[in-house]
Amino acid sequence: MKTHASAKVYPQRCEAHLPPTGQPSLLLIAPRFHRRHRLNNVSYLAGTVNSPQLMQRIAGNSALALSATGPQYHVRVLDLTLAPHNFNLQHFLKRFSPTIIGVTSTTATIEQAIAIARMAKDAAPGALRIIGGYHASALPKLTLLSSSFHIAAIGYGEETLGELALAANHYGRQALLRELAKVSGIAYKDERGQIVINPYRDYQIELDAYPFPHSVDPLFVFDDFEYGEQEGLGKLDSITAARGCPYSCRYCAGEVVHQRRLRFRSAENVLAEISEQYDRGVRLLMFEEETFALHREVHEILAGIKAFRVQHPDFRWAVETRGDKLSLELVDEMVAAGLKQMAFGLESADEALARTVKHDPHLQMSHITAVVEKAEAAGVSVAFNLLVGFPGQTWQSILRTISYLLQHAPDRAVAGDLHLYAGTTYAQQAQQGEGITITKPHAWLPEFETAELTRAEIIRAINLMELVIYYIRWSKKSDDPEFKELILNNAVVAIVDTIRIATIYDLLIRSKPGAETRANRLRLVGKSADRIFQQLEQLRTKETLTAFGVLGTEHNQTFKLFECFDQFREALFIDNSIKINYLDHFLSQINFENAFELTGLPWPIIRMLFLTLNSLWFHYRDELNTTVLNIRIEDGNQGYRTIKTQLADKKVAALNAASESFDSDHIAEDGAEFEFFGLPFRFEAATQTLVVRASPSSL
Repeated sequence: MKTHASAKVYPQRCEAHLPPTGQPSLLLIAPRFHRRHRLNNVSYLAGTVNSPQLMQRIAGNSALALSATGPQYHVRVLDLTLAPHNFNLQHFLKRFSPTIIGVTSTTATIEQAIAIARMAKDAAPGALRIIGGYHASALPKLTLLSSSFHIAAIGYGEETLGELALAANHYGRQALLRELAKVSGIAYKDERGQIVINPYRDYQIELDAYPFPHSVDPLFVFDDFEYGEQEGLGKLDSITAARGCPYSCRYCAGEVVHQRRLRFRSAENVLAEISEQYDRGVRLLMFEEETFALHREVHEILAGIKAFRVQHPDFRWAVETRGDKLSLELVDEMVAAGLKQMAFGLESADEALARTVKHDPHLQMSHITAVVEKAEAAGVSVAFNLLVGFPGQTWQSILRTISYLLQHAPDRAVAGDLHLYAGTTYAQQAQQGEGITITKPHAWLPEFETAELTRAEIIRAINLMELVIYYIRWSKKSDDPEFKELILNNAVVAIVDTIRIATIYDLLIRSKPGAETRANRLRLVGKSADRIFQQLEQLRTKETLTAFGVLGTEHNQTFKLFECFDQFREALFIDNSIKINYLDHFLSQINFENAFELTGLPWPIIRMLFLTLNSLWFHYRDELNTTVLNIRIEDGNQGYRTIKTQLADKKVAALNAASESFDSDHIAEDGAEFEFFGLPFRFEAATQTLVVRASPSSL
């Protein structure tokens, strides 16, 4: 990682970026964030106002009587993520004294943006204060009411900012505020302090006309970008070939900016940027394109990259896109053009949930799998982005995702929690109380829980998923078969067993009818289940961190089983191949009714019940002719006693013997009653329900 310049350099660097006396100036500010990469969206804004040609076009398109013949703006970008921690923003604002201050912000950084505006009001009182970005586009009225900004830019801001800059220079700030009704794509405070929201802007400048983001780097006050290197391939940077998106994923705020409109750069323009980036030393270029497959010149872009690599074989590229929208034929083209890495916003491998999350009833996990397998077979590294906290996402759903990771292990993956970004469908659902309950409301990014998972469970699930990802990646990186087996058969098994156990208890908990909250239901659960849930939180303890260190530094030495995982590893006590090939599939395909009382049974009996049901279904599912099985406990109290009596002290070996000798004839007939491993059953074909009867009857 690059080190920051010494404190003595900061004043000199800042002074060098101050505007000449009397020249209008624009200072674009990006709040601190965790990534030290160039913000291409801010670069496009700066490049627009810094371009006399583009400003001339904007003046000609404006409804205001504007001229671009005046003095050119002195434009600078202040990315606070790149600034030293002792940087004095207030002092810099006073010294810079900008004509316009523009702040870009997401919901995650809106509090910083509001603080910047408050500081600017005092340090640069004459400046026109503008905010843009996703948050302001989603909540323009609330953003202005909560801050000292004069104007909120809605949508892509290049033409809007350019027009406001010309108007501010032409009218002056106070007079401009009386002319804002003629500027589209903004919200503003009028002279009475009322918020006015103008019509959305119809963009008139083609994307090819904008300067490439990297050409604006000299305008950054601090330009200590971290380009990074991946696997020794050289400098990494990003590129976009389009704007907008026709999709409407429920977690994404993009629609408030692009209104589901899709605009493209030409293949010629994209290839020109690739060439310039290569000349700058970039050897791996990431296309950040959810819509890569939809680009109208995607084949020309790929053909151009392929031809470029004939002269420059060390150039590679990557893409972050929607895997379900890539055809297998397009994957072949991408590989032929030198594709090195592919990242998908998978979010969840539970197909039903993924369809809801992506708002796409046609999404197919089988197609995503085919894309992944084709890419990996060609040597392309695959990465997944996963989220936890969706309404409708249960432990059963989480297990489906984990099972997918075990069977289709990616090279990289990251798990995070869902955020209720302003403008998203889920944020709207939360406001309306539809499956999401806000637990900490006084925040721009509030904490929440769902009807299916408490906040603590969401955090547990993320931690568990991250641990599984970590160990899967270690096993894939290792060339030592013994070490690989050690990881998969110890660490991964232990962690996934906690998820399996949580799924088992969750199936029983969710079978209880009524309107109790998730938290109240957990309080009613018996001691055994409570122990399991409570101890899931201990996976971020000192022992766990020590286990990480063991893998990181001593993986070629004798490996000791992690003691903090022992109880979970032994809890199911069946062969790992049976868990992966049978139990996981069974747990992901069943539903329970009237089974809440079973949570009070000792864990060994609950375990044996699920193994019994698993054995019955997998040995005889062809006869049962069902993929999703409903299981109902008849007469809760009596059913509870029957299960407790019949399964006490039963062993897996006895279950296997019972399976081998069981006569499955007629069990799929509607109303068929039978006994298996001491338990009485009835099959109801119309609802695909297997009923555990209250007591045996003479058969």
